[in-house]
Amino acid sequence: MLTVMAEVDMDMSKHFSKTIDELPNDIRWDLVVTVCDHAATACPFYPAKERIHLPFDDPPALAKGLPEAEALNIYRRVRDEIRTGIEQLAQYIQ
Repeated sequence: MLTVMAEVDMDMSKHFSKTIDELPNDIRWDLVVTVCDHAATACPFYPAKERIHLPFDDPPALAKGLPEAEALNIYRRVRDEIRTGIEQLAQYIQ
């Protein structure tokens, strides 16, 4: 949810998921990071030097049908897990 990202001063309102066809085809990928189990198994092959999978829960699936306060807590938890995962990944690739 945009709300939990705004809580950490990140405006995601203009961001959206893209397909591989929407990305420039002349990019040489050094690293591809997948973040959900579906992506790790179903996404197309990317010609990258390395591929890393960082598994995170799917907040919309977990929050479906929950009261807003509970749903926001799920989004916050996953947001924070992603931050930690990216920080650890940054140490790995430096």
